[in-house]
Amino acid sequence: AMEGPSAPADIARAILRLGAENLEVVAVVRGGGAAASLAAFDAEAVARAIARCSVPVVMAVGHASDRSVADLVAHTSVPTPTAAAAWLVERHRSHDEEAAARAVAEATARERAQTERERREAAAVALRGRRLVTQARVLVGVAVAVALLVVLVVLVVGR
Repeated sequence: AMEGPSAPADIARAILRLGAENLEVVAVVRGGGAAASLAAFDAEAVARAIARCSVPVVMAVGHASDRSVADLVAHTSVPTPTAAAAWLVERHRSHDEEAAARAVAEATARERAQTERERREAAAVALRGRRLVTQARVLVGVAVAVALLVVLVVLVVGR
């Protein structure tokens, strides 16, 4: 019930039940009416349920000029059900944009990490190459020294 004696308890129960269902948001919407028909949204039980709800509660009850205690307690209060729909669509769009931006940032980070890993691997290969060149030069120097010794031995022994 949205009005009448059972409305505050019914609304409070519905808010808490929906908040426990792993939703992203609970929207409480109702078109306008006489101020007396909106009295349930000034009830303490409704305000406490909104405060205890595990997800944001969006209030859109009444006409643009109507304000209730529930509006003051809610995460977001908009003037009409149509405004609630617009708010939810915008939130969804923003969420999609944030998810896309996160995906781009993660891809960029992976690419940078891959590039850094490749740079380190290339540097390691270059270092190994320089070491091999150095070792080859040493071996060539040893080979030249041995060849000179052989020539010297041949010259000395051959005499």
